Amino acid sequence: MACVELSPFDSDAFGHPFYRVQSFDPDGLRAEVAQLPAGAKIAVDAKVPASDIQNCHLLMSLGFRTVAMMIRLTHSLGGSLEAPARAGIVPRLDLPEAAIWRHARNFRYDRFSLDPLLDAQGVARLFFRWIANSLTQGRQRVVHIGSDFCTFALRPDGSAVIDLVSVLEHGKGIGKALVAATIDEARRLGASALHVTTECQNLPAWKLYLRSGFQPADFTCAMHLVRGCDFPSQGNPRS
Repeated sequence: MACVELSPFDSDAFGHPFYRVQSFDPDGLRAEVAQLPAGAKIAVDAKVPASDIQNCHLLMSLGFRTVAMMIRLTHSLGGSLEAPARAGIVPRLDLPEAAIWRHARNFRYDRFSLDPLLDAQGVARLFFRWIANSLTQGRQRVVHIGSDFCTFALRPDGSAVIDLVSVLEHGKGIGKALVAATIDEARRLGASALHVTTECQNLPAWKLYLRSGFQPADFTCAMHLVRGCDFPSQGNPRS
């Protein structure tokens, strides 16, 4: 299908087909949503610019719900290199499985966790695998203080983008130090800008980015279509 693409990574985490909207051709999208398995457990994820009212209405007419508003922020990376921060910067960070699970359950304000129709254990499995990949597969640079981390990567256009940030111990300035060290490392690498996207519901995160010199760039509406997914929301996943 051209408009709706099956995501093997997400499907494996949730244990049922999980799709992502890739194109907003109205006729094609309507036809492909109609072709999705009837009566089966499925989920479809879509992200639309908040200003794109036409496509937001199109998705709502197909049964999608808004689950989060997302804000993208950009740091211009102007200024000079700062003094070395207390964070370490490594190509990979090997954490014990138990620590990765703690981080996986730490993402409470992402668009997946904010959707009550998605299985909480599936969300945790998704983040467990996402974190493990982000920390160890070499595409990212890992800025860390102990087991708390920020991962980011350079993009072909010369900018850099933050992938994941997770801090387990709050109120100790760890998040601020991680973001400062990430800004400094992106500057050192010659990136043209540093981007990050977070949910507007995650007030502490985007306030931290604003205090760190990021500026709002745009807003995105995250929408889900979920069928047959009346899951319990409790439990500690281990597989």
